[in-house]
Amino acid sequence: MEVIIIILIIIAIFTYLIILGGNMQKTQEEQEIEDKEQMEYIKDYQNGGNKVGNKKRSKTSF
Repeated sequence: MEVIIIILIIIAIFTYLIILGGNMQKTQEEQEIEDKEQMEYIKDYQNGGNKVGNKKRSKTSF
């Protein structure tokens, strides 16, 4: 059981390092583009989602 926990911790550490390394490779321009995309997503989410591609399901009775 302890071996499984140690292996999972090692996997988590490597995953964190991969994510951290991926963010370090971004240029300033790429970071600005990503920030703009995140802001647009938040605005769309607060307004009820993207009206074109995200249709909410309506309840139907059978």
